[in-house]
Amino acid sequence: MKELPDWEEYESAEPRDDQEDLMPGGGKNSLTAFYIVVAVFVLAMILMVIFMGVDKSEDKTEPESSTEVSAKTESTPEQPPPSSSQQDSSQEDQSYPVKDRSEPEQLGKLGDLKDAIEAKFENYPGEWSAYVKDLRTGDWFSINDKPFYPASVIKLFAMGACYQQIQEGKIDEQTYYPTIVSMAAYSNNSSFNKMVRTMGTTYINRWCSSMGYSKTFQYHGLEPSDNADGLTTSDKPNATCASDVGHMLEDIYRGTCVSKEASEKMYEILKQQYYTEKIPHGIPYSPSTVIANKTGDTTNQSHDAAIVSTPNSDYILVILSEEENRASKHGMYFIELSSLTYSYFSGAQGTVPVY
Repeated sequence: MKELPDWEEYESAEPRDDQEDLMPGGGKNSLTAFYIVVAVFVLAMILMVIFMGVDKSEDKTEPESSTEVSAKTESTPEQPPPSSSQQDSSQEDQSYPVKDRSEPEQLGKLGDLKDAIEAKFENYPGEWSAYVKDLRTGDWFSINDKPFYPASVIKLFAMGACYQQIQEGKIDEQTYYPTIVSMAAYSNNSSFNKMVRTMGTTYINRWCSSMGYSKTFQYHGLEPSDNADGLTTSDKPNATCASDVGHMLEDIYRGTCVSKEASEKMYEILKQQYYTEKIPHGIPYSPSTVIANKTGDTTNQSHDAAIVSTPNSDYILVILSEEENRASKHGMYFIELSSLTYSYFSGAQGTVPVY
């Protein structure tokens, strides 16, 4: 049998104590074992480093405590992509001072007219409210001046807010004038919704507050329409009252709503009113009589508000009414009240036509 070399001899020999193999200076066999141990040791160190790295990465992915999450959220909140209505609301940064329009009632010579209108209200179905002002003497009164759902009368305030933004250079009059006319003179709901979106969904409220129309609020778009989505800012309904409507009409008449020029343009738009079947129908036709009005109607509400100018008088008449499912039947009452008011201001006081 051929003689084996030394290294084969080592492999076939009885294994020795591990300590001897690990000791240096034990010849070729000892050196080989030493290298093996070193390699094993280095491999173990590498594996240990790898495991430590994995351990640390796992620590980083552990969920944060509720306190840490809350602090991080409050300091750097996640911002979702702005919706179109939020983008439109970016023009709402300017603040306006709040105007106080409260004043004691000044009846003057209007006491009999107030009594006559109150007597009519007592006999009418539903709930009624009125505001009347003599624009020449300043005498005025209100009846049941509480918030009502405004229906399309809210478009009157939207028109004022539009001209405020035109005055400030935020929107272009030439671009939006047809939409404003469609909204205010033809009472188009889609046009109203478009202007609310353009000005910002809370702008009308802020503008009304600055003008002293303290009971007027716009919280949602108007329907039927195809563009009311995204305009709701509260679960509350829109609201106004007869005195707020009367104050805005007076501001337009006196040239103090936004500016003299803006007031004149709004006055002209209201003179073009398409819906004239209520207050205007109670006033005899005359080329010298000018009526600028704005109506509002739903199944439950019927409203009209007008500036009436005649050779003998200038006055404001605002009538708001509400009756569940029957407000559309109130038209003749508006005509009667308008005729009564016109009779008082034209000098034939107390003359009421019989229907």
